[in-house]
Amino acid sequence: YTVILIKISLLCPQPFPHPARPPVGRRAKCPYIIRATAADIKRFHEKVPPSPGDTRDSAQGDVLSPGKRDDRIFSIYLAFGLNIYYNGKTEKYLVKNAKLYTGIYKKGKKKICYVSGKKYVGKMKTTRDLDNKKIKYFTYKVGKKVYAFNQKGVMYKNEIVGDDFYDSTGVRSKDKQIRQAVAFVKAHGGTKNSRSSKLRNCFYYLANRSHYSHDPDHTARLATESGLPVAADKMLRNKNSGRGNCFGWASAYAYIATVLGYEARAAKGTTRLVSGGMGPHGWTMVNYGGSWKVCDANMNYKANCYMKSYGSYPFTLGSSKTYFSLTAKDGKAVWQQL
Repeated sequence: YTVILIKISLLCPQPFPHPARPPVGRRAKCPYIIRATAADIKRFHEKVPPSPGDTRDSAQGDVLSPGKRDDRIFSIYLAFGLNIYYNGKTEKYLVKNAKLYTGIYKKGKKKICYVSGKKYVGKMKTTRDLDNKKIKYFTYKVGKKVYAFNQKGVMYKNEIVGDDFYDSTGVRSKDKQIRQAVAFVKAHGGTKNSRSSKLRNCFYYLANRSHYSHDPDHTARLATESGLPVAADKMLRNKNSGRGNCFGWASAYAYIATVLGYEARAAKGTTRLVSGGMGPHGWTMVNYGGSWKVCDANMNYKANCYMKSYGSYPFTLGSSKTYFSLTAKDGKAVWQQL
């Protein structure tokens, strides 16, 4: 029996017939198709304890012996050390290297997209990257969410692909300001530059080509979770020349940094006024090289305010500060006061 299993592992058939037992052992490198319900897959990932009726095999620890649950018999597959269960209505899942496979799998001349082992139908597209190079990528849709892979089967996350931004969860963003920021980066980030160079180029273009527009009520209305997208829209709706106040610059640059893959925040505080005393002010904070840096496009016309620590920032700021984090996930961009 052991010899037969070893031979099957070496021959690596794909897929193995159901309900035959797949080869056991983590040394097998090839993919196999297993059958399981979506609920069973979720149960495995969440590591939920077995329901009453299932018994735990003391010899293997994490392997459940056949048992009853909800009066139904469960069969067990040991796929490269994973424990996958199936019952009743089943679906096929692709297992490779002891993991539910995510990526593009080549089967003959066909390219098939799998996410957490499940097969999805999509399209192969051609576009140009930020360096104007022609690239091919694969997109697929789950419900209303669109995902994308490169030709090597790696999911795009926190990256601009064509005219779209795929966020931290791999979902194509529908957010208005995110799409405006993508257009700004493509127009002013420059080609054949590193990501950090594009970040710098966009800062100086935003600082030099945008115009200040006084808003006497800007602190109350714009320096809020709901007001920051509005402020950014005024700056980014025209990618060549924006208009707004300090919170417009702060929120707009946070969106730009986000689509370039950086963690960014908008900050609210006070600064010393020319007329004397302290007045409200907003600026951007970017996590650059593992530390938070001040990027103040509004005040850059007076002195260099790019990637400064609070100690090297050229102007006086008040001690009281409020931060708003910008998170792009599940196709949306959300501001949250910290």
